[in-house]
Amino acid sequence: MCSSDLAHAFPSSSTPTSVAMPTWSAPTLAATALIAYYVFYGLRGALGDDAAVPDAVKPVKLTYVQGLGYHMLMDACFMIGVVVNDIAHVMMPSFVAAMLVVVYSQCIIDDLPGAAPAGAFALVFAYLARGAPVREPIKWNLATIFYSLQGLLILLVGIAMLFGDDAVIPEQMKPLNSSQVKLVGTTELTLSAYHFGSILAGHAQAMQPFCALFMLVALVLHAVIGDWEGCPLIVVLAMAHLCLGLFWKGKDEAKKQ
Repeated sequence: MCSSDLAHAFPSSSTPTSVAMPTWSAPTLAATALIAYYVFYGLRGALGDDAAVPDAVKPVKLTYVQGLGYHMLMDACFMIGVVVNDIAHVMMPSFVAAMLVVVYSQCIIDDLPGAAPAGAFALVFAYLARGAPVREPIKWNLATIFYSLQGLLILLVGIAMLFGDDAVIPEQMKPLNSSQVKLVGTTELTLSAYHFGSILAGHAQAMQPFCALFMLVALVLHAVIGDWEGCPLIVVLAMAHLCLGLFWKGKDEAKKQ
């Protein structure tokens, strides 16, 4: 066996791998700051602290507080995926869109001071979006199609809630007034902003494991509030995203191997 064959059979630790480490640029640091903000308030909300809930929609039930807290942690899952996959710069427009949705959410509940943090983040992200690298072409394979259908579902649910439809909200969180329903709807729209942003950036499959992570956070939310009926579907979707994101390979990739 020649030396080249040995190198292929037993790759050394110095052999370059395909795993990319995050580039700690300004966009990555800005995204990390937003992650810290969302995790801080998300954990407080998940633990029942209503600091994560705008004063304009209080008083609210404990389950509603937990719902908003866990939704912030779901957003953080997508943001972590952006940082880990080192696509923060190309995703800056999606971050701007998500922050503008948050600003809108504060406007519809007449809480203009509460829109200030999201507005500041939107301005920072808009400034950092300049000079972003060229987007990867969208790879329309099974993984991307399934991921896109998930994003479309999230978008439609969010829009329905903005019109006051609370059909998909667990009974444990009800009754809710119109403003409270709309606020939950905007949390779905922020998720869809990151979701479709990663599709347009050409990194749908790379983001699917983090979509699975966000679904697992949703599973914990439904378990905590006692909505066991909603858990099986979430488990199925999470497993599908995890398998497609980590293990599924298209025909072209399979031929290369």
